Amino acid sequence: MYLAFAEGHGHVVECLRDPESLRDPRGNEEGIDGAGLLALGFAHEKIIPGAITACDAQRLRDLLTPITFNMSDPVVSPSSGNVGVGQTRSILFVCMGNICRSPLGKAVFQLMTIQRGVEYKFMVDSCGTGGWHVGEGADPRTLAVAKKYNVPITHRARQLSPLYDAAKFDLILAMDRRNIHDMQQMGLGIADGKVRRLREFDPASLAAFHPHGEDALDVPDPYYGGADGFDLMYHMIRAACDGLLTHLLNPKTDRT
Repeated sequence: MYLAFAEGHGHVVECLRDPESLRDPRGNEEGIDGAGLLALGFAHEKIIPGAITACDAQRLRDLLTPITFNMSDPVVSPSSGNVGVGQTRSILFVCMGNICRSPLGKAVFQLMTIQRGVEYKFMVDSCGTGGWHVGEGADPRTLAVAKKYNVPITHRARQLSPLYDAAKFDLILAMDRRNIHDMQQMGLGIADGKVRRLREFDPASLAAFHPHGEDALDVPDPYYGGADGFDLMYHMIRAACDGLLTHLLNPKTDRT
C-alpha cells in the first residue's frame, strides 16, 4: 500500500490496498524508503519522495478502500487571507507526544465549532511528532483540565505520518517551534504555508510577539510541570482556537 503522485501534478492518484507492497524490494527489513518506492515503480506515475515510516504504513493499512485525495485546489495559507468557509476543511493539531497539547487543541476547536453550529464544515485530528505514546489516551492532567472547563475529549495518540498527513490536511497547526522543526526533520514540507503555530491566530499573542522573543507564539509543553501548566495551556489554546475559528469563518475581517 502506498501513495503515488501523477507525474507533473499535485494529485494523489492512487492508494493500493495490498500491504505487501510496502516491503522493500531491495530486502531492507527495517522499512521502505523513497528509493525503495521508486524500485516498486509505476509506468506513468512518480512515487512520493521521502521515507515511509512504520506509522505511515499503519495509517495507510487503516484505509479500507482505495482513496483519491483531490489536491487540485490552491494550497490554503492562512497568511494569505483567503482561508474561509468551503476552503479549509481539514485541520491537524500537532505537539510532541500527542497526549497533552494537541489532543486538547482538537477537543477545544471541535467544541467551538459545535457551539457555533459549523462542526460539519471541518474535519479535525491531532498527532505527535514522537511515537512514545502511540495508542495511549490523553495525559490524565489534560483530561482533568478538559473536565474542569467542560470540554469533551476522546483520544488515542498517534504519530505524525508525513506523507499521509501532508496529503490529507489543509492546515497543520504546531504548538511550538520545536514541533515545526521536528516535522521538517521527518520530511514534512512547510514552504507552502499550510504549517503554522496555533498561537499565530491569537491576537494577544501576536501583540506580544517580538523577533527576539518568538516563544510568545508557543504553547509551552506542560508535561514535566504541575497542574498550573495545564491550566495555562488550556487558556492559551482556547484563545488561539477562538481566533482560528473566527479567522476561518470570517477571513476578510481577520488580520493574522
